[in-house]
Amino acid sequence: MGLSDLRTIFDVTLNGMQCGKYALTVRKSGDISNIPSSIGAIYPIGRFQHEKKTVDDEKESNCTVDVGEDGKGSAFLDMQIGLQDLIGRSILLTSQVEQAGREIKNDENTLIGVIARSAGLWDNEKTICSCSGKTIWQEREEQKSKGML
Repeated sequence: MGLSDLRTIFDVTLNGMQCGKYALTVRKSGDISNIPSSIGAIYPIGRFQHEKKTVDDEKESNCTVDVGEDGKGSAFLDMQIGLQDLIGRSILLTSQVEQAGREIKNDENTLIGVIARSAGLWDNEKTICSCSGKTIWQEREEQKSKGML
């Protein structure tokens, strides 16, 4: 979510993953047609906060997420970069260690996505129809009262 022109927060929650340590990085490209080579190198974020620790060196990774035996993990990443600089770039989560000259493999413990914006901070109303102005939640309650699931 974007907070200002120079601050973006990622609230990362993982579920159903294999136990271990994962690196989460923002990549230079949003082209996911030929993973991993098409996403490019790690996008330089610069200074950011990860789990209340200030980090200046984004070369290792932008964030690490520890996944427990229950398959769950989470991380909070506060970056001094505008959301407008991140939209359209890809984000990579992998248990593999990145090394120069060795490409990441697209395996079952590697997730990739493209950063997009769906709503502003606290402005996620999920409006279905501009004619009725109802949200998904209001629409669902109305349909349940008519016997639909």
